Amino acid sequence: MKNRSAEIRLDGKLLQKYASEPLVEILKFYRLLVFAWWSGNGDMHLKNFSLLVDEQGLVRLTPAYDLVCTRLVIANDPLALPVMGKKDNIDRKLWLKFAEYCRLPERIASRVLDAQAAAVTEAASLIDRCFLPAEHKAQYRQLIEERSAQLTPTAE
Repeated sequence: MKNRSAEIRLDGKLLQKYASEPLVEILKFYRLLVFAWWSGNGDMHLKNFSLLVDEQGLVRLTPAYDLVCTRLVIANDPLALPVMGKKDNIDRKLWLKFAEYCRLPERIASRVLDAQAAAVTEAASLIDRCFLPAEHKAQYRQLIEERSAQLTPTAE
């Protein structure tokens, strides 16, 4: 592909074109991308997303995999796939712009962003209980707190 910045846009368009239930699959895709960014996963590539024809002949997005925080081992790791041409400094406004591009209604996109931002407390609790070294736990908590703040409506 000549223009890497078009990759993520292209995938939203492919879901619109080929998925049996485009809005459902675009919503899944959107949630995955928001989560990948929020959790510090800079390694989400197009190869991590596939369409599958199920037993009923429905074309759906495959389940997610490779959902890891690369930011803890690669400092300032940007997203592998750009969102509307950007790999970093992504905020609520840009996520809403991407949702609009994918023809995902703003009210639905806003709910996704609000829910992800609200997950910060539960995520911090999980981080506190995991087996990461204390320094990495602190870095991970800070990351999700910062990204949650970027998703709040006041971040616009």
